[in-house]
Amino acid sequence: MAALKCSAALAFAAVLRGVSAARRSPADDSLALSSPEGGCEFPCGAESVMKDNITFTIGEGSGISFEVKENYCLQSCEVVESKMLGTRKGCDAVLPGSTKVSKNRSSKLCCTTWACPTTTKTTSQSPAAPLAAKFACQTGQGPAFASYEANGQNSFEGCAALCDADEACRAFDYTEALSTHPELISLNPTFAKQDSCRLYKTAKLRQDGGREIRSFCSKVGVEEEDFEVEYLAGSSSSGCNHPCGTNAVTVGEAHFKIGSGKGIDYMASPDTCLGNCAVVRSGSLFSTSCSTVLPGSEKVSKNDNSKLCCVSDMCPSTTTTTTELELDLEEKFSCQAGQGGAFRSYHMTGDNSFEACAALCNAEEDCQGFDFTASDSQHPELLSLHPTVAKKDACRLYRANKPRLGHGGSAERQYCEKKIEWVEAVDDETDDEAVQREDKYAVDAVDETDDEDAVIMRQVSSGCQHGCGSTSVTVNGTIFEIGSGSGITYKASSETCLGACIVASPGMLSSSSCSTVLPGSEKVAKNGSSKLCCLSEACPSTSTTTTTPSAATRLAQKFACQTGQGQPFKTYMETVSNSFEGCASLCDLEDQCEGFDFTVKKTTHPELFSVTPNVLKPDSCRLYKANKPRLGDPGTSGRQYCQKIP
Repeated sequence: MAALKCSAALAFAAVLRGVSAARRSPADDSLALSSPEGGCEFPCGAESVMKDNITFTIGEGSGISFEVKENYCLQSCEVVESKMLGTRKGCDAVLPGSTKVSKNRSSKLCCTTWACPTTTKTTSQSPAAPLAAKFACQTGQGPAFASYEANGQNSFEGCAALCDADEACRAFDYTEALSTHPELISLNPTFAKQDSCRLYKTAKLRQDGGREIRSFCSKVGVEEEDFEVEYLAGSSSSGCNHPCGTNAVTVGEAHFKIGSGKGIDYMASPDTCLGNCAVVRSGSLFSTSCSTVLPGSEKVSKNDNSKLCCVSDMCPSTTTTTTELELDLEEKFSCQAGQGGAFRSYHMTGDNSFEACAALCNAEEDCQGFDFTASDSQHPELLSLHPTVAKKDACRLYRANKPRLGHGGSAERQYCEKKIEWVEAVDDETDDEAVQREDKYAVDAVDETDDEDAVIMRQVSSGCQHGCGSTSVTVNGTIFEIGSGSGITYKASSETCLGACIVASPGMLSSSSCSTVLPGSEKVAKNGSSKLCCLSEACPSTSTTTTTPSAATRLAQKFACQTGQGQPFKTYMETVSNSFEGCASLCDLEDQCEGFDFTVKKTTHPELFSVTPNVLKPDSCRLYKANKPRLGDPGTSGRQYCQKIP
């Protein structure tokens, strides 16, 4: 009888094992659940999992910050073996949206997380019913930049379950859309951070659902006032809302002495004023950063129970009973519709008038011009020591630059050039060509290391400025042997000439890179005291009185051209040459070149991830090896694609 009972027990245990096995993934017979779409690959709160026959202890390993939570599960995982680790790829590159949850000597485990589903009961009550009673929802969002956790849960039930299980969570907002955003300033940067569900430690509501039509849900009984940010009455996004140099501000019953309080570095001055401000009650925020509450602001005062965060602005020029100051500035600048050179401004402010912006430029010896708009212009500036989504830029100051005249942009800007006395200089003693104002700039600069004056001759025009194949150039009495000097790889040839150039003396430039001071240029010569940075151009065809076919004719016989472009991202060389002859000459000299595309426009693009990063990389001419051209598609620049005839 005992043997019979034992046999029955063993049979029953086998049945249970069979049921359990039916619920598990064949790849992980010990822990993995079946993986319904959007569900859990491993059990909720699992402390140890097996993936690809490797056992991982969750939360353990060098550099692991992930913690096991009962209300979370591992949704989808990938194993990254040690041979792959040398590539230094983050988890997000292997599995978008994932994080590193475990690591051992030979591999790491990258997983996305998911809120554990509510268990279905046999009662008639919906699983979401208990959660619905705990939250009060309406159309809206939480305060900007204040969420402390974001994930891919795109339902009330999923997001509410996370907030309900976290005592620190007071509210959340969610959207049914699969929402993402770039998160670059992070330990795990990604271009697609999931944020359909966002959790907050405050119940402050923005009554705007945004373009994703979000719903904002706060825990029942939580007061909105726990997030005590009070914007000053009448504050605007730019300009002065308080007198220049003011040293005291009163908001309601709160009195602030500007520049006082623990950790305050800001000091009031007659040249600055306070613009948009916010009062933050002590202890009300999870973050003490003013930029979190008011982008672009700084902490200007602090008392016992609150702090004052304000955007600091430059004071506009003072208005007097005469027009002398205004006339004085108007006489010093020449203005027309336009903008300064793209990405060349060195200082930006919220001053949106000619007088205020001109006063700033007039006070700066380095400032050669400025552009301004009457609108309250701003832009996001995330890759900065002080990142902000609202960097004021109504007024932009420029050193020597190539302004985009006639194009004021959407903000209808005016570009104003400082009227200075331009000097003539001899560019090359061999041809005695005068340097004209319209195509060359002369900028005085002071060498801070030896206090000797130096001159940069900036030639903005394109084309050949020196003879084709020139091996020696003389500028301002300095002789440069082309191709000579430490670190020089450029070699003169009869097919190329030197176009726009810069002569730079040691110590006068913040960067030793030629592309920094003259985009697209390279270092062609160097001597003991200075270097020569030039654009290299293809020599134009020489016209003769004979019937010998011109260079253009010979090149036309070597290439078949039509409207189109080369294959995206397949160029191996890009130059400033914006003519068929110039670009064809380069391709003809290169055995590996099978085709090129070109435009007559002066086009550029940013090339930041390079050994020599450049925000204005010239690309009017692009050379290709074997590629699949996009024939018939000229792009916005009206390009022609030319295939080398075998």
